[in-house]
Amino acid sequence: MKIHAIDGTLGAEVSDFDLSTVPQPGDIAALRAALEQHHLLVFTAQALTPAEHIAFSRHFGRLYVSTRSQSADWPELVIFGNAAPEAAAFAPPQGGDADLEWHADHSYFRQIAKHGLLYGREVPPEGGDTLFCNTTAAYADLPEATKLRLAGLRAIHSQAQLMEFHRTTDPTMPPIPPAQLAEMPEAAHHIAHVHSDTGRTSLLLGSKNIRHIDGMTRADSQALLEELESFATSDRYLYRHRWRQGQLLMWDNQAVAHAATFYDRSRHARLMQRTTILIEDSAA
Repeated sequence: MKIHAIDGTLGAEVSDFDLSTVPQPGDIAALRAALEQHHLLVFTAQALTPAEHIAFSRHFGRLYVSTRSQSADWPELVIFGNAAPEAAAFAPPQGGDADLEWHADHSYFRQIAKHGLLYGREVPPEGGDTLFCNTTAAYADLPEATKLRLAGLRAIHSQAQLMEFHRTTDPTMPPIPPAQLAEMPEAAHHIAHVHSDTGRTSLLLGSKNIRHIDGMTRADSQALLEELESFATSDRYLYRHRWRQGQLLMWDNQAVAHAATFYDRSRHARLMQRTTILIEDSAA
């Protein structure tokens, strides 16, 4: 196994390592250390079955199992794209950077996710990039006055809010039934998020899925969130991943935010699958 850093503030490429085999304990320790240092790992040249994807993911913790799984055989997988009938019809925005949906996975649950592992089963020749920003480095670089302003501020993350945003970017999406809306989770999180393992502070972004900040109007909330998002997603903190088929990305969900970019679904096929590692929390 070889690990070398990608130019920029985050990311490392992992090569000569077959994720379909049973890793040695030393390999898992090395990957954990690399993930803590680089926040994002890019595994090259993989050929994974769903079972192998899931098995590798389990070395890093407990997997999220959706109550509305798209697959009876693999409830640990979230599948999206346009190249399989079971895939979620998720449509990244067609506009510019202002329309990107920056987020950390599961922010609308009481506990956000620990890691995401995203595998490219079929990727388009153009478009469909995934963007990551180093929210840990961005927080560290904030002016002290801004850090003081953020201290104690909590934002209300809402899955219903996120789904309404997706409806604005994809008018073909039907309205969400009221009964389903009532079941969608909502949670309050500190904007200055403290990592459960490292103790480092990062910015927990999500201007498209945050209703408001406690104690602030909707307009003032959006103004502050957009200011922070603009800062954290500037070029010095940004990594753009241009997919190649058979790559798997693994990231520290408490240290980075990510966003999907547009691809032409009328011309290109895309099929992705993701597992999600949960933060171990006896109260969860």
